[in-house]
Amino acid sequence: MGKKFKGFLNKEYVGSIEEVNKHSDQFYKDFASYIYNNVQKGREYSKLYRFVDLLKISDIYVTDMGDVIGSKYDNLLEWILTLNVDKDIYNKINRMWKELKLLQIIKSDYLGNSDNDPYDFIQKCNYIFDEEYIKQKENKSVYASSNMENAISATSYYFKRIDNISIELLNKQNNINLGFYDFNFVQIVQMWKFSDAQIVQDSNGKIIVDNINDISNAFVVTRNLNKDNRNLYRNISLSKLEMPSINDYLIGLGEELFFGLDETDINSDMRFRMLRGTTLYGITMPRWIECLQIIRKVITDEYEKYHKYFININRLNIESADYYEIRQIALILHFHNDFLDTPFLVLNKEIFVYVPAIIIGDAVHYLNVAIKYSKDRSIQNIRGNNFENTIGRLLDYHGNDFCKSENDICGNTIKVIYSERSRQHEIDLLATDDDEQVAQFECKTFMDPFGYRDYRIEIDKMLAGQTNGYLENDFSHFKSLKNDGHNIISNNVKNQSTISRNKSVSNWFNKSRNWNDMYMIFISNYIFPNKMVKEWNDRYSIYFIHWFELNRLIKKVPLDEDYVVENGNKFLSSKIETSITDKFNRKNIMRISEGQYISNLVNHRFRGNSKVVVKKIETIPNVYLRYYE
Repeated sequence: MGKKFKGFLNKEYVGSIEEVNKHSDQFYKDFASYIYNNVQKGREYSKLYRFVDLLKISDIYVTDMGDVIGSKYDNLLEWILTLNVDKDIYNKINRMWKELKLLQIIKSDYLGNSDNDPYDFIQKCNYIFDEEYIKQKENKSVYASSNMENAISATSYYFKRIDNISIELLNKQNNINLGFYDFNFVQIVQMWKFSDAQIVQDSNGKIIVDNINDISNAFVVTRNLNKDNRNLYRNISLSKLEMPSINDYLIGLGEELFFGLDETDINSDMRFRMLRGTTLYGITMPRWIECLQIIRKVITDEYEKYHKYFININRLNIESADYYEIRQIALILHFHNDFLDTPFLVLNKEIFVYVPAIIIGDAVHYLNVAIKYSKDRSIQNIRGNNFENTIGRLLDYHGNDFCKSENDICGNTIKVIYSERSRQHEIDLLATDDDEQVAQFECKTFMDPFGYRDYRIEIDKMLAGQTNGYLENDFSHFKSLKNDGHNIISNNVKNQSTISRNKSVSNWFNKSRNWNDMYMIFISNYIFPNKMVKEWNDRYSIYFIHWFELNRLIKKVPLDEDYVVENGNKFLSSKIETSITDKFNRKNIMRISEGQYISNLVNHRFRGNSKVVVKKIETIPNVYLRYYE
């Protein structure tokens, strides 16, 4: 049985988005209690901004489709305004209300009452996919547009609202009055809720949705960079006309699970062998990829013939030798939350494929989703453990005497678990930099984001992470580690379960170092918004950097140059100006954290959708949208 939820008043960060969605009644109760006891009586409102922010980005007040469903919260917001406690809070609430009214104007004037008929809305989303799919084929692009992804996510949302599902009705062709819907209203709502887009109306009645901000930029850069890495677009070309080989996808999966893998990696053959020998639900990794390739091919052919959006796999031309495993994979990846993650639908004991999702889907992403849902914890932990080991091997490459790694996939990094004052602590990695200062690493990986929603939920977890040790920066415990080795419980040093018996580890802790001026580096596969990085840096003195930047710094690869490898040829994709030297020290780590050079590099690319651009789109009367693509 899980731990009982203790509410939102006993934590500095209040709660996470997922906690609010799950415990909405408790959130309302605690919100009202906080206003009365803290704001009104105590004139203390340190958590008030967070309460209001969670109200907007959760599902309890405004839906992802822009509908106001929690009008009872208006009374709480009005109560706050009457207390006149803080100008920023006052402006935040009034801005939210004004923008909500504009959202309703856009929806009522241009979208009609589609919300009342989920079938009608899903058909509109399918229409978007048709249009974008044709554009993609004409442009010979291998990238799905954000409109395609948003349409599929919107379909998922409305699909969950249908009680008695009719595949025939979902597949019904209805192109009447659909032309206006090439503008994706859902995208506007997602931008407003999760990336803090501003919506204003000028004196001429023109509505402007402005999503040019650091949250939006960080999401788009993270999405594009992870897509590149997962598909190894920078090392091998998956855009060739012929179908990519199983090995191509295994390289992508290796990049996803092991990080830092490319065709020059000396461990690539061994990692391939490991992947080929790993089973997930009794199916090997290469077989997973092969089955997903097969179903994607037959579904694409079927769609181009009949333009159906939900297809029964029993009617597909699949070899009997492949059918059993494809059916098994479909049952594993049946619809949970979003068709972009789980593109199969089980209905009346039959299995249907949601065609748009499987066509633009990513085999490596589906594999990661399957691993996420697996009950086999050893497979689920592969990604996080290997990320720590990758960073450990990188620091060993630097000659660090804290991180001693063997020449194997697991490495031999210093990961310490210890107890102090009846509380258990964990240190992912320790390192000494070029100035002989000690740096503590917190390593964290996230699933690749498809949309603003999942990106914002993941980065929001870092606020909740304070109580989980993600944002701790108290180094006083090292005094006991140095003096009382018995407090150290264990680490992942090979064949060692108790560090206190390992004299070499004791020597590491007792060696003369600058322990009093330690600093912490939070390293991940996500690019975080500048505003959040600065806030966390100021509050916790923690530096947030992308693992790719650390890799370059340690290996003395220029941070200001972005090279791409295609067909064995290396050429410069983009170049930016930096003041970063090649030293691994606190000053450079701080500059990288503040400058987010990996974000700038991806922004400066000039090829395909990897380039982040600003667009002004006038797709419906008097509504303009500015955003990063």
